Amino acid sequence: MVDQQREVQQIAAPLAAALCRWLAISALGLALANAAGRWSYRVASSVSADVRDIFDMSLETSLATWLSITVFLLLGGCCFGLGRLRRRSAFYAGGVLFVYLSADDGAMLHERLGRVLHPYFDTGPVFVWVVVLAPLFVVAGLLVVVLFWEAAGAGRGHRRLLVAGSIAMAAALGIEAMEGVVVDAEIRWRGLPLERYTGVLEEFLELLGPILWLRVFGGLLESDFRRVSGPPSRDVELAEPRRTHLDQLAVGVTARASARAGSPGSRARRPLGPDAQKRGPRPQVISLPE
Repeated sequence: MVDQQREVQQIAAPLAAALCRWLAISALGLALANAAGRWSYRVASSVSADVRDIFDMSLETSLATWLSITVFLLLGGCCFGLGRLRRRSAFYAGGVLFVYLSADDGAMLHERLGRVLHPYFDTGPVFVWVVVLAPLFVVAGLLVVVLFWEAAGAGRGHRRLLVAGSIAMAAALGIEAMEGVVVDAEIRWRGLPLERYTGVLEEFLELLGPILWLRVFGGLLESDFRRVSGPPSRDVELAEPRRTHLDQLAVGVTARASARAGSPGSRARRPLGPDAQKRGPRPQVISLPE
């Protein structure tokens, strides 16, 4: 079991970093494919719409959406695990928040809420859901600050990742909140509307920010797991092969003989007389157990 614990720790040590590295590479690849499909006339004319929709990050049925759902679910699981190990309610609340964000990505909750409330609110070019959900965003932001304050003691590298992820998410939310203003501005570049470019950047930042957070909270959960696992339990000692009774008896006799021979009070052997030297050494008598 000792070897199993060491093997688990060796595997878990680079797991969070390797997973987040591949998630970030996947997010960048999806963003490049999305940009090629939305910015290039050649790609748009030569690739079918069904294939382009797979990489269109603005669609809820694309690969990017499923990647975002997975990342937020992993974040929620890490927060629940940290709440269990550290016994802090803030991590449980963070887990609920990240699970909700995962469901929001899959079910388009804030977009549907905006369509429902649009007839009752006149918010101008700003989306309705931005104005209605602003208080909830403030509460969620304070909760994230508390979580990040807890995680800030993990090290300078983790703090940098937290700051970078927060900047990415803040920029993505700002771009999404001002999407209506960008659309109404009717700004075009290379014959394409400006929202074609800002949409790709916003969706990529929305993926990158949670991946950086996952690297931090995954690393915290890994360190807590290694700290809680600690030294091997008594089950490991019981799992070792037991010695037989004769083996234990032989070890005990050998230990006592060594202690007597090395003790300072042991008697020195008397020199043999001339008669004994002629007869030679005495034969050793070995007693066998019955």
